[in-house]
Amino acid sequence: MPSDPAVSKRVRSAIADRGFEERFFFGGDAWFFQGNFAIGIYHDQLTCRIGVDAANTAIDDGLARPMDITGKPMKGWVFVDPPDFDTKAKLVDWIDQTADFVSTLPAKAPKAKTKK
Repeated sequence: MPSDPAVSKRVRSAIADRGFEERFFFGGDAWFFQGNFAIGIYHDQLTCRIGVDAANTAIDDGLARPMDITGKPMKGWVFVDPPDFDTKAKLVDWIDQTADFVSTLPAKAPKAKTKK
């Protein structure tokens, strides 16, 4: 997922020192929390893993859209359009929601690197 560099820079700044690990994932910038994929950038949109209940609420409130890249929406994930994270406070709120949900998931250990 190609990332807008300006959005990535804003997320990187807002997420610093929060325990997230940045990785290049599926062709774009992504952040993992306790080994779990948590936040990504898809073009100029945030992708946030906030859980089914919070995702449904955000969608119903018009703050997000279902994360649907393949024709099948991903449960618990949302697309957040730029106007819905245009201030640092809004962006931090999405990061907080994501961290709150992903912290409830079992931590994943790093995968062992294979020799070639």
